[in-house]
Amino acid sequence: MSPLEDPLDRDTLRVLENDVGPAVLQTLIKVFLDEIEVTTKRAKLYISTNDHAKLEVDIHGLKSASLTLGAPRLSEMCLALEVAATMADKGSYLSLFLALRQECLITQEALSAYIYEIENGR
Repeated sequence: MSPLEDPLDRDTLRVLENDVGPAVLQTLIKVFLDEIEVTTKRAKLYISTNDHAKLEVDIHGLKSASLTLGAPRLSEMCLALEVAATMADKGSYLSLFLALRQECLITQEALSAYIYEIENGR
């Protein structure tokens, strides 16, 4: 995967790994991977019930966690969805959610591979 295709900011991940250690970073990533699933399921519900206020809050949390854990593309997509939810622009946030869900899958795969690299000493 070339740096242009990589959904992860590996510099951020290396800094985190140096700060907290590989075991803690693995745990943080695993919790984040679970949170992606929970948040996207809730987001789908909020979209179906037109609850843009709850959508905004949930996506804001995912946006922050994504940036902290080295997933800037996912964070940027969360920001776009958060803004659309703030504006109650259902037409936009439906298509943004679909794109976000795809980026979540890409990020989950990349972070799972990163955990594998840590576990196997790169």
